[in-house]
Amino acid sequence: MRVSLTTAMQNCLGCLSKKKMPVQKEIDDFVVDSRVHGRIVAFTPFGAHVDIDGVIAKLNREEICWSMISSADHFLHIGQEVECVVVAADGRDGKFIVSMKRAVPDPWLCDRPIPYRGDCVSGRIVSVWGTGMVVELPSGMHGMVKIRREQQGSFDLRKHFVRDAVHEFLVVKADPSVPFYDRLALSS
Repeated sequence: MRVSLTTAMQNCLGCLSKKKMPVQKEIDDFVVDSRVHGRIVAFTPFGAHVDIDGVIAKLNREEICWSMISSADHFLHIGQEVECVVVAADGRDGKFIVSMKRAVPDPWLCDRPIPYRGDCVSGRIVSVWGTGMVVELPSGMHGMVKIRREQQGSFDLRKHFVRDAVHEFLVVKADPSVPFYDRLALSS
């Protein structure tokens, strides 16, 4: 006796419907400005997707941290647990957007000491590419190390600096009055 694929699928679906399935949250269950915990599941050109209790949220790269990053995968990794704040949750539109940076205070506005030009600071390398890298200081501030054009052909940062490694850096510029992506310049 031959059973059609449709009948087999119906039988399978019938079995599944009798089992108790775990209840997943829906977008409308989330409240704007509430804190949520999730896990990075994918990267996109605009940022990343975060799985929060079975619902996938968008995390724009501008909302990852208080500094400019060119790509989410330079800063995050798949499976990483993250804390976020819900920015938008609308089930009708399917819009579910979260922010990691809103879950922590802006380090430039806190009562933390701002490094001065000429200071030597310790920092963890967050991301490295051919012409620069992002470094996170213990205070939560992020600084940029850029390679000058004349050095770009002869020096590849990726061969000398590894993500998550801690190094000492010299502060070249620290100016809280300029846009966040240009506030802290470092030199290796």
